[in-house]
Amino acid sequence: MDWSIAKKTVIIILIVLNVCLFVLNRNEKDDFKISPAREKSAIEVLAKRDVYIYTDIIEDYSPKRKIKVKPITVTRESIEDTFFENEDIKISIEFDRDILKSDTKTVSYKGNDVIVYYNQSDEINENFNVKTAREQADLVLSQSAGKSNRFALLNTVENDGEYTFTYCEKYKGQFVYSSRYDITVNNKGVKTANIKFCEIEGYSDDKIEIYGADEALFTFSDFIGKSATVNRIEIVYDYPSDDNPDVDMSTKLVPYYFIFVMDRDQPYMVNAYTNKIK
Repeated sequence: MDWSIAKKTVIIILIVLNVCLFVLNRNEKDDFKISPAREKSAIEVLAKRDVYIYTDIIEDYSPKRKIKVKPITVTRESIEDTFFENEDIKISIEFDRDILKSDTKTVSYKGNDVIVYYNQSDEINENFNVKTAREQADLVLSQSAGKSNRFALLNTVENDGEYTFTYCEKYKGQFVYSSRYDITVNNKGVKTANIKFCEIEGYSDDKIEIYGADEALFTFSDFIGKSATVNRIEIVYDYPSDDNPDVDMSTKLVPYYFIFVMDRDQPYMVNAYTNKIK
């Protein structure tokens, strides 16, 4: 046998196989991508319903895995270490929540839910704006969650001179709404921090097909039944229902299309698996 010819034949076969796999993979990706024509058609139909899109429609809707999480049970020791370093505190219970209080703040917690109320100064910051507010919120986040890139800003809401910044933990590039900080700042400083904790355990095994962002927008349009201006769309993971699981029970988060509209603080949430509003 001429081994040089056999070797060349094997190499050619491998090259052909790689080309075929590349083409198949590209075609598979294209199967889950909204084309420009489809996007244009969706925008035109939505405009006829008085729903106007002033943002990019997410093109990719390839199948996605669920994210396995386990809520974290907050302890008094962890609260003291995080929020009351070298401070004298008073401990009490109100209804079903534990309360820790110092001269600078009050922390109320239950399970994996924490609310921090800051004692604000009487002084008013004359240079207060969204930039200075964001700096204060960033500082609170870094003091609590550490100086890392685990959390990223998802949303900013301005209401009656206050700014609320929502930071979500990110897992492999995906926002996780179940692990977040909602920090409110006004011209007297940081007002409150609402915190949800959970432990991310990883992706589930099976990928599940999701609906396209255009289909989610049609569901949103049907739901609101009125004029709206959409200025942002994100894929964000959250619990599959409004109820948080028990703190000792693992669960799986599902992907949602978060549809942000003008003149509304909170986004509309469309389940990417079922195309139903949460």
